[in-house]
Amino acid sequence: MELDFQINVSQLLKTNVGSVKKFGLDQAILDLEDEDSASKIDGEVLLTRTDRGVWVSGIVEIYISLECSRCLVHYSSLNKIAIDDEFLPSVDINSGAKLRYADTEINQDTYSIDAHHVLDLSEALRQYRLSTMPIAPLCRVDCKGICTECGIDLNVSSCSCEPYQDQRWAKLRELLNTNGTIT
Repeated sequence: MELDFQINVSQLLKTNVGSVKKFGLDQAILDLEDEDSASKIDGEVLLTRTDRGVWVSGIVEIYISLECSRCLVHYSSLNKIAIDDEFLPSVDINSGAKLRYADTEINQDTYSIDAHHVLDLSEALRQYRLSTMPIAPLCRVDCKGICTECGIDLNVSSCSCEPYQDQRWAKLRELLNTNGTIT
């Protein structure tokens, strides 16, 4: 993970509830270890001091490199996402004592601020990025895909392959052809 997403919030944790700090993510690169490509992130988040920790909110743009599910062409997509998460400190800012939270106060989705008072946005941004990725990405809405017989990209050129017809449906096609409804 890149260090661009680590923010020291020690001064913010010492301020009053409601204090705000802005953090820019201009042209930051989110490099994922388990993925082939990195994502460029633009935007700004607000870090707001809460009674328990730091609330991170804002709109960011994530540029994702995808592969079309029909024609296998690589393309980039711009996704705007709204970040809205709370980060809780693991140690008290004044005493340095380790903080413990009740199970009702935190859940699996709650992020933490480490013992050095560094808030790391990398994991949150990774999860937001994954949530915006389409299941079957398309390079364009009218993508024709590739020919199943010869493999040519039908968006670039056409082929002379005969469309495959399942022979198990041949009798049904004959019945429909005699009625003149389907060719």
